[in-house]
Amino acid sequence: MTIAKDSLTFVPVGVGTAVIEDSAVIEGTTVWLDSPEAVLDFVERDDVDECVVIARGGTTTFLTPALVAGPKGILTLQGAPTSHLGIVSREYGIPCIMSVQFTTGETNERGEVVPTDGTIVRLDIANPPRGVVLAQGEESGAIETSGPTNTEVADDTAPIPTDGNGVPGGNAGHEIMAARLTTGVLDLSDESLIRDLTTAEANDLLDYYGWNLWDILAARISEGESGLIPRQEYEVMGTFMQWQRHPRFHRMITEAVGVDGLREIGAKARHEIGTKVNPLHIWAAGVPSALGRAIAVELGLQAPGDRADDLKGAMQFTRRLYRGMWNDNGPMFTSARNYHAPLLDDEWVTRFIDEKTVLPDDPQARRAFQRFNGSTQLASFLLHFDCRNGVADTGPYPLPNGGWALVRDHILNDPGYPWADAVGDLPWSVTLVMFFEGDEAINSRVVDIGTMFTEPANYLKHLTSYAVYLREREDTPVSEIRVLREDELEPIAIRAEKGAAALYPRIAGMSKREKVLAGSHVYYTDFVGTIGKAAGVWDQMLADGFYDLDETIAQGYGPIVEEGRALELLGRFWASNEGMIHL
Repeated sequence: MTIAKDSLTFVPVGVGTAVIEDSAVIEGTTVWLDSPEAVLDFVERDDVDECVVIARGGTTTFLTPALVAGPKGILTLQGAPTSHLGIVSREYGIPCIMSVQFTTGETNERGEVVPTDGTIVRLDIANPPRGVVLAQGEESGAIETSGPTNTEVADDTAPIPTDGNGVPGGNAGHEIMAARLTTGVLDLSDESLIRDLTTAEANDLLDYYGWNLWDILAARISEGESGLIPRQEYEVMGTFMQWQRHPRFHRMITEAVGVDGLREIGAKARHEIGTKVNPLHIWAAGVPSALGRAIAVELGLQAPGDRADDLKGAMQFTRRLYRGMWNDNGPMFTSARNYHAPLLDDEWVTRFIDEKTVLPDDPQARRAFQRFNGSTQLASFLLHFDCRNGVADTGPYPLPNGGWALVRDHILNDPGYPWADAVGDLPWSVTLVMFFEGDEAINSRVVDIGTMFTEPANYLKHLTSYAVYLREREDTPVSEIRVLREDELEPIAIRAEKGAAALYPRIAGMSKREKVLAGSHVYYTDFVGTIGKAAGVWDQMLADGFYDLDETIAQGYGPIVEEGRALELLGRFWASNEGMIHL
C-alpha cells in the first residue's frame, strides 16, 4: 500500500502491536507525555483531538485526563493489548499501538527513541496484530507498510507462549493441567467442601493456581511503567499483606455463616448486578494468599511448611464461594468451563432483553455510548488505583433469537476508600448490558478475574442494542436497581470525567509511599472486606483490628519497595508457578 498524500510521503518509523483494527486514515501530531504534569498540561491544549500521544507504559490511569480529552491516537513504548490501557483504549475506540520500537526520533536520557514533538504521523492498524507508525518524510517513492521493517510483532508463525513448565494458555493448557492433577480438587463436590483439604489436594490446587495466574496475567505484566501509580510495588505489597492477615478473617467469616453461608454469599454473583461479589473477588479470596505466602518465604519471614492450615483454609474459603457462584458441583475455575461465565439468573437476562434500547444506525449515537462506557470504566480504574477491582464482565449470554450479550459492572464510588470523596457525587455502580445480534462472528473469552476478550478486539462496532442500570449505593436493594433512560447517560459520563479529573492530581500529589500503601489498601480491603460485608461481620472485622497493619507494613515495605524487589518478585511469581510453593 503506497502511503502518500499530495506530494508528501509517509515512511515507516516504528512497528508495534495494534489494539484494534481500523482501515481509516489516522493522522495526527505527536506529543510525548512522560509525567503526570505533562498529561495535565496536554489536556489544556486547544488541539487535543488532533494529537497522537506517546507514553512509556501500558497502564490506564497515567493517561486518564488525556483519554477523557479524546486524542486522535495513542502510542506506547511498552505494554500489550491485554494491558489496562489496551482494554480502555479499545472501549473508548481510540486507535492505539503498543510496544512500538521507533527507528527514527530523538534519543532521551533513558535511551528511548521517541519522535520529536510535532511530528506528523499516521497509524496503520488495518492488519492487526501488526501496527505500523509512519511519519512524514521526504518524497521517495512508494512505501509498502505490509513489508518487513526493523521491528516485527508476533504473527501466526510465532511460537505459542507457554508458562514456566511449557504449558500453553487457553483450553489446551487447561486440559494439560487437569490431566496432571492427582486429585479431584477442581470439582466442587459437596463432600469436598465440608471438610479440610488434604495436602495432596492443596498441592494440586497450587499447581493449577500457578498456571491459571499466568494464563490471566502474563501478558499484562509486560505493560510497563505507569508514571502515576507504582502498581507493581503495591501488588506485591498488597498480596503480602493479604497472606499475613486474611486467614484470621477467613475463619471469622466462616464461623459466622458456615459453609452454606459462604455458598449463599457466592450466589450473589448470580442474583445481583452492581456487586463486588463477582468472579474477580471470589478468585482473589484464595489465589493471592498463596502468592503472599511465597513472598513471605522469599523474604525469610517463614518456612514453606509454616501455616499450612491457613493456606488450606484460604483455598476452601474460595472453593465454597465458587460453589455458590456456579450453583453446581463442576470445576471451580472459568478456565475449566471454556472461558464462559453466563452467571446471572434467567430472570435478569429476560429483563435485559425487555428493557434494551436499539442502537440507531448513527455514528454519533455509537460514539455517545462508547463515551459512557469508556468514561465510567476509566473512573472505576482510577478509583481502584489502576486495578480491575471495580470492573467485572460476565457472559456471554446466548439470546433466544441468536446473538449474545455481555454484562459489565463499573463500580464508581466505593466510600470505603479515603480518596473516594473526589467521586462522591457518583452512584455506587452502573451496569452495562451490550447486545450483539448481527451476523458477525465474534469469539469471546472471559478469564477468571472477570475480563472479556474478543476476536476481533473492537467488538463494539458490532453493538446492536444496550441497556444500562444504576445502583445508587452498595446496599441499595436489588428491587431498586433501575434502568437508565437514554438521556441520563451523558450526565453520568460527564460526572465520571469530572470525578476522574479531580482524583488524578490528588493521586499525582501523593508520595511514592502513600501511593504504594493506597494501592495495597485496595487489595487488602477488597478481597476479604467484600465477603465480610456480605456476611454481616464487617464491623466485627474492624473491631478486631482489620487495619492494624503497622507491623505487617514494617515487615514487607523495606524489602519489597525500598530494596526494589517488587518487579523481580512479580516477574517470577506472577508469570510462573514458582510462586506456588507446595506444602
